[in-house]
Formats: sequence, C-alpha cells, structure tokens
Amino acid sequence: TLQEIYDRFMRNGVWHPWRCLTLGASIPTWLGAANQSATDIPDKGRYYHASATNYKDIYVIGGYNRDNVAMSTNYCYSTTGNSWSTKTACPTAFAKGSADSYNGKIYVACGEVSYNPSNKFYLYDPSANTWTAKANLTAALSSGTLSSTYSGLVFIGGNNTSWAAVKTVYSYDP
Repeated sequence: TLQEIYDRFMRNGVWHPWRCLTLGASIPTWLGAANQSATDIPDKGRYYHASATNYKDIYVIGGYNRDNVAMSTNYCYSTTGNSWSTKTACPTAFAKGSADSYNGKIYVACGEVSYNPSNKFYLYDPSANTWTAKANLTAALSSGTLSSTYSGLVFIGGNNTSWAAVKTVYSYDP
C-alpha cells in the first residue's frame, strides 16, 4: 500500500508548512507475512549498542557482546531485502552510545569507551562506507540520546564522568 509520512515544525512561534518525508514506500513482503520475523544479526548478539535508520536501512553499531567487551562493528540491515551486511567498523569500540541520521549520514556519539564516559563523536557516510572523526562533544557523556532536528542534531543528558545524571542539552550543527 502507499505510505506517506508528513511532518512540520515550529520556529519562533510560527508553524512552517507540512513536508512529505516518505512517498510511495510499500511494506516489504517479508514484513507482511504471517510470521513477521527478520533475519538475525550476524554475530552472537549485543546490548547497549547505537542504532539509526537511514532511509530503508537500519544500522547497528558498537555495543557490548555477551562477554561484556565493547565492539566497533557496524552492521546494516536492509528492510527491503531482509538481510544483514557488514560495513566498515567504527574507529572506536564503544557501548552505551547513541546514533541518528541527518541528511543521509549517520552521526554517532560513542558513549562509553573503556568503561568510562566518552566525548568521541563520528560521522558515518553509508554511501561511501567511511567514518570521519568530528569535533568531540563538549563533555564526556554516556547513555545520552542523540536526535536529529530540522536544523541539526542535539545530544541530551546522560551520565557524566562521575556517573551522575545530567540534564544538559548540547546542539551540533553539521
């Protein structure tokens, strides 16, 4: 079936026009099947990983494996093909990070590196399958949330190097 997703935003108290984000995307046949199951991730599993969607693909990056070892692996799940592929690994092994896509690129805040909050920040370009180190976050934080906005990215909260929760909001203009 035809899928359309719209959004709009308010800036300085003024609503901007609606815009169509997705048009003509259909539900993949495997998802519409009775079992609605996806192919398992290629490794033995992970937790505290970062993930982001980029168009019809889902990226799963880093995280702890079953032995509590931080990983740098980068897997891409194709929702249209119900399959996984291995992509170039993140330059840093991490867990408790966060990721989001913005303008076709994926930004990753590494969260916890060597069991300590980190300020490492990267850009992954899916079309080139390459990583670029970006300016570090202002503070070393773990377990925060990275989210894209209409004009850039924001990193919200998390734990600082004393493992205390913070309520600070940091913005990043790509």
